[in-house]
Amino acid sequence: MKVEKKLALFTQITMQEVEEKRLQLKKEIDEAFTGAVEEAVRTAEKQARERVRMEEYKIDRATNKEIIEAITAAKRSLVEKREMLMDALFQDVTDDLRAFIQKPEYQDWLVREIQAAQEKSQGVFAYVQVMARDACVLHEGSDGISSLTAEYTDEDFLGGFRLFSANRNIIDDQTLLYRLNEARREFIFGAGISSLEAVL
Repeated sequence: MKVEKKLALFTQITMQEVEEKRLQLKKEIDEAFTGAVEEAVRTAEKQARERVRMEEYKIDRATNKEIIEAITAAKRSLVEKREMLMDALFQDVTDDLRAFIQKPEYQDWLVREIQAAQEKSQGVFAYVQVMARDACVLHEGSDGISSLTAEYTDEDFLGGFRLFSANRNIIDDQTLLYRLNEARREFIFGAGISSLEAVL
C-alpha cells in the first residue's frame, strides 16, 4: 500500500474517532476538544510526511512503523484530552450540585422526591436515610414525610436520600452522588451530555 494511501487511511481513522468523541461533549467543550485533537492530527500528519520525504530509501520499513506511532500518539492525546475535559465537566456539575443544596429550592425538591419514591415503592421500605444536615427537612416537611422513620448519616453523598428495607437492603438510592456517578458512567459509555440532565 502506498504511503499516501496509508496516510489517508490514518487520517480517516483518526478523524472518525475525533468526530465520534466530539459529538458527546458540550458546545464550549467541543470547540476546545476539536481544536486540540485536530491540531494533534495535523502535527502527526506533517511529521509523518516529512520523515517519509527525508528517508525515502527506508520507506518500506519506516512507513508502517511511523503510521502506527502517529495513530497511537493521536489516540493517546485524544484519551488524555477527553479525560481532562470530562473531569472538568463533572467537577463543574458537582460544584453546581453543592450550590443547589444550599438553596431553599433544594428542600422542596427533596420533599417531592421522597414523596414520589414513597408512592413508587408502595410502602415496602422501612426507613429513609438522609444526610444529618437534612434532618430538619423531614421534621419541617409536609405531613406525607414528617411521619417517616428516618436515619441520619454524616456520609457526604451531596444530598438526596436512600430508602432501606427492614433488613437494611437499599431499595432505592436517590442520593445526588449516586445520580452523578451514574451519569458519569453513562457518559463514559456513550450516553453523553443528556445523562447529566437526569441528575436533577
